[in-house]
Amino acid sequence: MQKMLTLVTIAALCAGVAYAQDTVPADVVARIGDKETVTKAEFERALSSILQARMAQAKRRGVSDAQLGALSNVSHEEKLKLIDTMVDSKILYMMARDAGIQVTDEEVMAEIDKNKAGLPPSMTFEDFMQRQGVTLDDVKTMTRMRLMAQQFSRDKVKDIAVADEEVQKEYDNLKTRGLFDSADIAHILILVQGTDPTAWDAAKTKIDAAYDRLKKGEDFAAIAKEVSEDDKTKDNGGAINGVMRGILGPEFDERMFTLPAGTLTEPFKSRVGWHILKVNNKSVAPFEGPLKERLTSTILKTRQSEVIGKLVSETRSKLNIQISLPPDAPAPVAVPPVLEGAA
Repeated sequence: MQKMLTLVTIAALCAGVAYAQDTVPADVVARIGDKETVTKAEFERALSSILQARMAQAKRRGVSDAQLGALSNVSHEEKLKLIDTMVDSKILYMMARDAGIQVTDEEVMAEIDKNKAGLPPSMTFEDFMQRQGVTLDDVKTMTRMRLMAQQFSRDKVKDIAVADEEVQKEYDNLKTRGLFDSADIAHILILVQGTDPTAWDAAKTKIDAAYDRLKKGEDFAAIAKEVSEDDKTKDNGGAINGVMRGILGPEFDERMFTLPAGTLTEPFKSRVGWHILKVNNKSVAPFEGPLKERLTSTILKTRQSEVIGKLVSETRSKLNIQISLPPDAPAPVAVPPVLEGAA
């Protein structure tokens, strides 16, 4: 979502908001002090981006087309939360402006050029602007505001650091919850498309046949190469090493991390088909190395976000903020992805 929204960068607490529809112009959903606003057009573009991101994520999870329709409904409360976050982002820009943060025209254009790469290959930048209802000047303005807010935030958090002892403590805490459990596995997959019971039954027959061969002592890797329909792993005998909890889904987790190494599971079902899993080895990801770096980065970003969020909240409490959104406001039609810095 962060890549799809321009100004929606900081989530701060809602405070000091007046809901007064009769004092806010029809083309504005939020007024911030005497000068800044969140326009209806900005809000609709942001909401459309959220809807499209939600749909894309659902499709990756295998949600059927029939179920996607329900995901297009955004409640009035969710819309108000989005406006609230956009208000916070505008306040962050205001703080940057008042602090004298400057961004050159060259920096703005360089950022726009960089983000053009995020468009689909079939879409030109001109197509994007037309579909979004924005001009190049709009894109430049929004990009400048975002870059100013980012520079202001960097200046405010540049001295924040995370000690190794803090990272070690977080690692130990998460380790006791099993979040760093890792397993080397091999699997055989028979794919199933859709929900047709006949297709699922046919796949079950295939996986049962493979399971019978395994029980008779045939080599797992050889059978995987022959019958598995996972193109990414079949040529490697179905092997997937270093799988951490939560990566492959609950059906795998409950077997990988509860069964002893060397176990061959009976066929089981996931959203994509039927599987047989062999647990080859289990371990815990070590503290040193990439994991330590990721934990350090996560703690640092959380701390930085808290600092900026507090600054925004304190400034917000001093401003007269009016938000207007009729309860029956229609949800906008989903549009192509919003180029970062352009909505």
